[in-house]
Amino acid sequence: MPECAAFDFTPVGPTCTLYQAPIACLRPCIGDVTATFEVVRLDLCPFMPPGSIPAMFATQDAGFTIPGGMANSANNITACVAACSTGCFGISFDYSSTASTRCFLLMTMTAVCMTPLVPSSAGVVYRVACPVGTGLPAKFGTSMLNMELMGGTTVPQARTLQSCAANCGSSCIAITFDTASLMCRTHFSATGCNAAVTNFNAITVRCAVCNTAPGANTTTCFGNMETLTCATGIVSIASATYGRVVGSQVCLPNMGNPPACTEPNIFPIVQSICNNNAGTCNVMNSINTLQTAAMTIPIGFAGCMADSSPVLMIQYNCVSKYIKS
Repeated sequence: MPECAAFDFTPVGPTCTLYQAPIACLRPCIGDVTATFEVVRLDLCPFMPPGSIPAMFATQDAGFTIPGGMANSANNITACVAACSTGCFGISFDYSSTASTRCFLLMTMTAVCMTPLVPSSAGVVYRVACPVGTGLPAKFGTSMLNMELMGGTTVPQARTLQSCAANCGSSCIAITFDTASLMCRTHFSATGCNAAVTNFNAITVRCAVCNTAPGANTTTCFGNMETLTCATGIVSIASATYGRVVGSQVCLPNMGNPPACTEPNIFPIVQSICNNNAGTCNVMNSINTLQTAAMTIPIGFAGCMADSSPVLMIQYNCVSKYIKS
């Protein structure tokens, strides 16, 4: 019988009953003193019995699926588990689907931990442990999955999320842990409340509450200085661009058509100047440097000369923070 997943045999009669998947995998076992045995072929069932969760996974949710995974051609649970290798954090398998659309690989921690389960009678979800509620100290708040804070202090000896948290001392306000490289970084006042950026292997957890208020959007023409001001809190750069777009009417020179130019690395440069500045930060739009009263940062522009009349555009926030108890 094709796709036979189980049978039971009763000597009275005698009677042999065959079961196809997924019915065989979902039917409850009923006590029957007349039955001799029942055999279930696990490779045709969408989930394995309790206690046999594959070693790479931490949880099993039988009777559910998670939508949005990456389709895989595996048509049985064993092959689907095997297909989940580097960069895969879980699987969603649904035996009620056609053979070519049963297995889905969950490739991000967001998919594994933050996507709601969907009931499916012939489905199962295996996944790694989610970082929220896995023994982190009480001072830590909600995890930001697939996000990292740039900078910080690398802690080479911390190779797990929990050990990374253990290295976050009294003045530390956040941690970032990369699940691919197993790299831990602790963050203090200079970086802990900055805007997080996308990294599909990273988990960031703060133990401080960052209160962010919009600062302003600034446009600074060539040769001028811009003062970024926060009435309370510190300056946190949200975005920055520098250069000239052909046809732009912003900051036109007195004569001629300025050529295009750009500085793609301006965002981290402005961050290095202004992030964590309390109250104000002064930025001068000049060629090959951004100048403040305290420092001059070389940039190395790609083609931006004075005749380009390059424009410096910055969006910033004002951030205050307090430590969770």
